[in-house]
Amino acid sequence: ASWSSEVVAQYLDENGEHAFGEFLIGSLDMGTQYFVRVSAHNSGGFGEPTNSVPMKPMTRPDPPYEPVLSRVTLDYLELNPDNNLSTSARIGTSLLVSFEPPRLDAENGRPDKVGDGGDDVSEYLVEWSRVSWDEYTHAVIEINLQTEDGAGGSAAMGT
Repeated sequence: ASWSSEVVAQYLDENGEHAFGEFLIGSLDMGTQYFVRVSAHNSGGFGEPTNSVPMKPMTRPDPPYEPVLSRVTLDYLELNPDNNLSTSARIGTSLLVSFEPPRLDAENGRPDKVGDGGDDVSEYLVEWSRVSWDEYTHAVIEINLQTEDGAGGSAAMGT
């Protein structure tokens, strides 16, 4: 299927220079590939269209659903006798984390909103900490660079 819409050209100055046009394409299905092209029109009709530009609306995926921790590996650890402990103890040294991938599923109490975000999940990030993530405060530190001549931002980075 294909759709089209005519858009009135807009100009930034009276000389007809710096023209631009824009059109918001709505009601697209996330994860569906679309192809966009644009043609100009004047009193002579429509000109040739631009090359087709592929586009797939997507967003960040939902989190994986309810990680399950299992298979603690038990190893023996030699302890320091100076601590008045036995010479060895059996401790857990590894843990298997398994989870279901994000997907749209309103059943079973899943809080999914966008599932995989419209594209296949390519990797996962597994993090662990000795502090509860509820106590973790995400901080972003902004650093402004300046060169000796006072240039800042991207000019300071040489771009």
